Amino acid sequence: TSSDGRNKVKVMANGAIFMPKGGLVRVAGMTLPQAEKAMKAALRRYYRRPALSIVELAQGSIRVKILGQVQNPGGYKLAPAGSEEEDDQTALRQRPSTLEELIVRAGGLLNNADFQRIEVRPAEGACFSVNLDILQGGASRFGMLALEDGDTVTVPVANEIATRSNEYKWMAKSDLASTKQKIYVIGDVNKPGPVQASWLTTPFEAVAMAGGTNVNASKSVFLARHDAISNSFKVSKVSVDFLSRDVQQGLMEPIPDGSIIYVAKSTVGNLQQFIQNLLTPAALGIGITGAFR
Repeated sequence: TSSDGRNKVKVMANGAIFMPKGGLVRVAGMTLPQAEKAMKAALRRYYRRPALSIVELAQGSIRVKILGQVQNPGGYKLAPAGSEEEDDQTALRQRPSTLEELIVRAGGLLNNADFQRIEVRPAEGACFSVNLDILQGGASRFGMLALEDGDTVTVPVANEIATRSNEYKWMAKSDLASTKQKIYVIGDVNKPGPVQASWLTTPFEAVAMAGGTNVNASKSVFLARHDAISNSFKVSKVSVDFLSRDVQQGLMEPIPDGSIIYVAKSTVGNLQQFIQNLLTPAALGIGITGAFR
C-alpha cells in the first residue's frame, strides 16, 4: 500500500487477485462494481464495514527471454491485449503475458524439447521448473503461468524422446509444437536440401517432401539422428524399397530437429560414402559440425 492508501494488484492468469487479508478473489470478467462487491465480501471476515474503491490501471508490457529448444529463441516484449477502458463498467481483464503465449510467440517447441521440465528464472527469486502437462485436447494445464518483467524461460533438451507416448502425441498436435523442424535430405533425391517438418514427420515422409527418390536411387538409406545434448549424430543404415509398402519401422519413427537423411545411389551404399557426402558443405549449403557415433 502506498502513502495515499492505494494498493496495486494484478489479475493473475487464473483470473484472481490476491488480497493480504481477503485471500484469493476471482474477478476476471467482472465489472468494476461487481469486483468491488466481491472484494468487500472477502474482507468482511476481518473488517465490519470495509471501504474500498477500484480503479483499473493500464497494463504495461513486459520483457522476457526464452532460450533453448524453441524455433526462435531470444527476447520478447509481451503486451496486454486490448486498450485502456475509461468506462468504470468495463470487465476486468486477465493479463495475457503467460508462458504459453511466449512459447507460441517464439515459434513453438522443437520436437526434442523437454516440455515436462521447463525452467523459469524470475528477475528476483529462485528458479523453478514447470511441467506443461499436455492433456488429450492439446491444452496445457500449466501453460497459463503468468510471467513477470525480466523472467527468463529455458526449454532444455529431452534426455529421452518418447515418440510413442500419449503426452508426446498430444503435444505434437497442440499449438505449442513447432511445425518448422528442419530436416536435411541429401543424396539421390529430386530436391536435396532442408525441409520443414512437424513433430511427427517421419524420414519416409521427409524424403517425399524432398521430391522423392531419383530412378537411380538404391534401397540404402542412412539416418543421422541429431542428438542435441551432445551435439552429435547417431548414424544408422536402413535398407528399404521406397516403391513398396514394406517399409522398415526405423523409417517410420519421427526424428529430431536437425537430423539428416541420405539416400544413396544404386552404385554407392556404404557408410564411408555417406559421411563424405555429409561433411561436404555444398551438400546442404551449410557447414555441419558434430561427432558421429
